[in-house]
Amino acid sequence: MSHYAIHIPIDKDMRFYPKYLKKGLTEKEAAYASLIEGMDKSLGDLMDWLDKNDEADNTIIIFMSDNGGLASEPAWRDGELHTQNYPLNSGKGSLYEGGIREPMIVKWPGVVSPGTRCDKYLMIEDFYPTILEMAGVQNYRTVQPLDGTRFMPLLKGTGDPSKGRAIVWNFPNIWGNNGPGINLNCSIRKDEWKLVYYYETGKKELFNIPEDIGEKHDVAAQHPDIVKRLSKELGTYLRNVGGQGLKSRLYQLEIEEQEKKIAQIKGVQSANEWGSQIRSYVMHPYSLVKDVRTGYETSQVQSVLDGDLDEFIFAYLKSQIQ
Repeated sequence: MSHYAIHIPIDKDMRFYPKYLKKGLTEKEAAYASLIEGMDKSLGDLMDWLDKNDEADNTIIIFMSDNGGLASEPAWRDGELHTQNYPLNSGKGSLYEGGIREPMIVKWPGVVSPGTRCDKYLMIEDFYPTILEMAGVQNYRTVQPLDGTRFMPLLKGTGDPSKGRAIVWNFPNIWGNNGPGINLNCSIRKDEWKLVYYYETGKKELFNIPEDIGEKHDVAAQHPDIVKRLSKELGTYLRNVGGQGLKSRLYQLEIEEQEKKIAQIKGVQSANEWGSQIRSYVMHPYSLVKDVRTGYETSQVQSVLDGDLDEFIFAYLKSQIQ
């Protein structure tokens, strides 16, 4: 069952909206809360039907959200922006925990012990192989390699498939909203460590998630060895799967040092003139088609995230504008 709520536009559910106004919520937050209760009512109706038709013990229920709660749009939410998922940092669209950590509940009579909790991690891609195993499907073939890992051991308490496993997010795009951890970045989580890399600036942040779930303390400077190791693993993974995004690093170019050199080659009066053009191309990549002097292909701008990326991009741009 794929619920549209909770999503913008926040069209309040009048069955519950007045109740939240009476509780003292603002109109926006009352509307948001009414959608949450409306979804909860829908799920409850489905579960009631299973009980009435004696199917509850023969049904596995998996509940999960697709992303963190909206926290970047004042038109739909009240309060200080990027705090609505506290103690998690930021919200939907962010690679901080507020954007990628979602609630998940599994009800499986006779297998999953009621009231138990699990603090290990998995991804939505893991649902496919796990559901096949739940259904007893064996020796199946797929048209493409499986990206997911079965999480049955987490449900049964027999093992931890997240141990030593790296999971990756990549968002080399402009979503439309801005905020902490939003737009032009990628991330890797492995065991307790999480690295966030920003294509625009080349900045790398490192967090120990079990100790700092709110990601308040960037410890990259204290653990350069971990940063290097995770950067290498992230870059290798993105190249191996043909991930997009490295071209967004054109935006950075180490503006202070490289832009003057590029301006001299281009023959413009101001370094910022060329920098503005680069930014325009990053924001509107299709415009590159109109200017072959700075044309590029993702396959051409492939370089390691922890290597000489700035020098690579500078040399590439130089070859294009001569």
